[in-house]
Amino acid sequence: MPNEHEAPFSEIDPARAERLYLLAEECAELQHKIMKTLRHGMKSYNPLIEGTAPTNQEEMEFEVGDIMFAMDLCFKNGDMNRTRAEAGKGLKSAKVWKYLHHNTREKNWEGR
Repeated sequence: MPNEHEAPFSEIDPARAERLYLLAEECAELQHKIMKTLRHGMKSYNPLIEGTAPTNQEEMEFEVGDIMFAMDLCFKNGDMNRTRAEAGKGLKSAKVWKYLHHNTREKNWEGR
Protein backbone atom coordinates (compact mmCIF):
# COMPACT_ATOMS: atom_id res chain seq x y z
CA MET A 1 0.00 0.00 0.00
CA PRO A 2 1.49 3.37 -0.99
CA ASN A 3 2.17 5.94 1.67
CA GLU A 4 0.87 9.52 1.58
CA HIS A 5 4.03 10.74 -0.20
CA GLU A 6 3.83 8.45 -3.20
CA ALA A 7 1.44 8.32 -6.14
CA PRO A 8 -0.23 4.89 -5.92
CA PHE A 9 -0.06 3.91 -9.59
CA SER A 10 2.83 5.92 -11.03
CA GLU A 11 5.32 5.60 -8.16
CA ILE A 12 6.32 9.22 -8.77
CA ASP A 13 7.33 10.88 -5.54
CA PRO A 14 6.27 14.48 -4.79
CA ALA A 15 9.69 15.97 -5.56
CA ARG A 16 9.80 14.41 -9.03
CA ALA A 17 6.18 15.34 -9.68
CA GLU A 18 6.97 18.93 -8.72
CA ARG A 19 9.89 19.04 -11.18
CA LEU A 20 7.74 17.61 -13.97
CA TYR A 21 4.91 20.04 -13.18
CA LEU A 22 7.43 22.89 -13.35
CA LEU A 23 8.71 21.73 -16.74
CA ALA A 24 5.18 21.32 -18.11
CA GLU A 25 4.14 24.74 -16.81
CA GLU A 26 7.17 26.43 -18.37
CA CYS A 27 6.51 24.69 -21.71
CA ALA A 28 2.93 25.98 -21.64
CA GLU A 29 4.13 29.51 -20.87
CA LEU A 30 6.52 29.42 -23.84
CA GLN A 31 3.73 28.15 -26.06
CA HIS A 32 1.59 31.09 -24.94
CA LYS A 33 4.38 33.60 -25.70
CA ILE A 34 4.96 32.05 -29.12
CA MET A 35 1.26 32.40 -29.97
CA LYS A 36 1.29 36.06 -28.86
CA THR A 37 4.36 36.65 -31.00
CA LEU A 38 2.80 35.03 -34.06
CA ARG A 39 -0.32 37.16 -33.59
CA HIS A 40 1.32 40.49 -32.83
CA GLY A 41 4.97 40.35 -33.94
CA MET A 42 8.43 40.02 -32.44
CA LYS A 43 8.79 43.64 -31.40
CA SER A 44 5.28 44.03 -30.01
CA TYR A 45 4.81 44.28 -26.26
CA ASN A 46 2.03 44.31 -23.70
CA PRO A 47 0.60 47.86 -23.79
CA LEU A 48 -0.89 47.43 -20.31
CA ILE A 49 2.57 47.33 -18.71
CA GLU A 50 3.69 50.76 -17.61
CA GLY A 51 7.25 51.85 -18.32
CA THR A 52 9.54 49.81 -20.52
CA ALA A 53 7.79 46.54 -21.30
CA PRO A 54 9.73 43.58 -22.72
CA THR A 55 9.10 42.74 -26.35
CA ASN A 56 7.51 39.45 -27.34
CA GLN A 57 10.94 38.26 -28.48
CA GLU A 58 12.45 39.09 -25.09
CA GLU A 59 9.60 37.35 -23.29
CA MET A 60 10.09 34.23 -25.42
CA GLU A 61 13.80 34.27 -24.59
CA PHE A 62 13.05 34.48 -20.85
CA GLU A 63 10.61 31.59 -21.16
CA VAL A 64 13.20 29.47 -22.99
CA GLY A 65 15.57 30.20 -20.11
CA ASP A 66 12.91 29.04 -17.66
CA ILE A 67 12.57 25.79 -19.62
CA MET A 68 16.34 25.34 -19.67
CA PHE A 69 16.39 25.66 -15.88
CA ALA A 70 13.53 23.16 -15.48
CA MET A 71 15.26 20.73 -17.87
CA ASP A 72 18.55 21.02 -15.98
CA LEU A 73 16.71 20.39 -12.70
CA CYS A 74 15.18 17.23 -14.19
CA PHE A 75 18.52 16.08 -15.65
CA LYS A 76 20.40 16.64 -12.38
CA ASN A 77 17.82 14.65 -10.44
CA GLY A 78 17.62 11.70 -12.81
CA ASP A 79 14.13 12.38 -14.15
CA MET A 80 15.54 12.44 -17.67
CA ASN A 81 18.85 11.43 -19.21
CA ARG A 82 20.74 14.34 -20.82
CA THR A 83 22.65 12.03 -23.19
CA ARG A 84 19.42 10.48 -24.44
CA ALA A 85 17.89 13.94 -24.86
CA GLU A 86 20.90 15.05 -26.91
CA ALA A 87 20.55 11.89 -29.02
CA GLY A 88 16.90 12.78 -29.60
CA LYS A 89 17.97 16.24 -30.71
CA GLY A 90 20.35 14.66 -33.22
CA LEU A 91 17.65 12.36 -34.55
CA LYS A 92 15.27 15.30 -34.96
CA SER A 93 17.94 17.26 -36.80
CA ALA A 94 18.53 14.36 -39.17
CA LYS A 95 14.89 14.07 -40.21
CA VAL A 96 13.15 17.44 -39.81
CA TRP A 97 14.78 19.36 -42.66
CA LYS A 98 12.78 17.71 -45.43
CA TYR A 99 9.56 18.90 -43.78
CA LEU A 100 10.58 22.55 -43.35
CA HIS A 101 9.56 24.92 -46.14
CA HIS A 102 11.45 28.11 -45.28
CA ASN A 103 14.53 26.82 -43.42
CA THR A 104 17.43 24.72 -44.66
CA ARG A 105 20.13 22.84 -42.81
CA GLU A 106 22.82 24.73 -44.72
CA LYS A 107 21.39 28.19 -44.11
CA ASN A 108 19.75 27.93 -40.69
CA TRP A 109 21.78 25.28 -38.88
CA GLU A 110 25.22 24.58 -40.28
CA GLY A 111 25.71 28.02 -41.80
CA ARG A 112 25.61 29.88 -38.50
